[in-house]
This record gives sequence, structure tokens and C-alpha cells, in this order.
Amino acid sequence: MVLTVIFLGTLLIFFGSITIMARGDIKSMGRQGPARVAEHLQSRNRVVIGVVAAILVGIALLEVLIPVVHQGLADLQYEVGYFLNASPTAVITLGSGGGISWGLYLTILLATVLGVLGGSIWACKSYGATQGIESGQLV
Repeated sequence: MVLTVIFLGTLLIFFGSITIMARGDIKSMGRQGPARVAEHLQSRNRVVIGVVAAILVGIALLEVLIPVVHQGLADLQYEVGYFLNASPTAVITLGSGGGISWGLYLTILLATVLGVLGGSIWACKSYGATQGIESGQLV
């Protein structure tokens, strides 16, 4: 089913982002103080989210402008649906035929944002020097 594909994709990206963010260099930066660590994490998080958003916007534009790209993404979604034994109509588009795969892009962006924030918060809570960093300082 469509929700299965979205849910599994979200989990994959979410946990991948958490792993990447948690393996950063917080431990070595902890000696420089929480404010410096928070600035570093905020900068890194903004870059990661910005790059993912730019890639998704680029792919969405390609999908709108080049019909072959749209058909390829629709075929990819069908293949994922078959692989997961979901409904073969698991294509998430904005409109019928010529729309973009908006559900796919929103899922990837949301999972990235949640993963980056979750990983950064988890990593900050793991070290004594950075436990005082608030989640608002990380975006």
C-alpha cells in the first residue's frame, strides 16, 4: 500500500540522518563550550537540510519539465510497490498523468529534518558538556 512505502521510506531516511548527525565531532568540540558546539551544529544542520531541499526542488523541476523523468520516477514507485508487495498503484503524484511526486518529496524532506534534529539532540544529550543545548539552537 501507499502508506507502507511512505512509512518505510521515512524510517530509512530518518534513521540514516540520525546516524549521520550522531557520529559528528561533538565530543571533540565539547571542550570549546556548548555555545561553539551549538553554532557548529546549527550551521551543519542548515547545510544538510538546504542541500536536500535544493536536490528535491531540482528533481521536481526536472520531473515537471521532462516527461521522461516523471515517467521514470513513476516507474520507480511502482517497482518499490511491487517489491514491498504493496498495491501496484502506489504512485504519489499531484494530479493524474503529468503531476510531480509531491508526496515522495515531502516525505524525504520531513524525514531529513526530523532525522537531523533527532540525531543532533541525541548526540548533544550523550555528552555532559553539551546537554544544555536546546533543540531551538540546532536549526
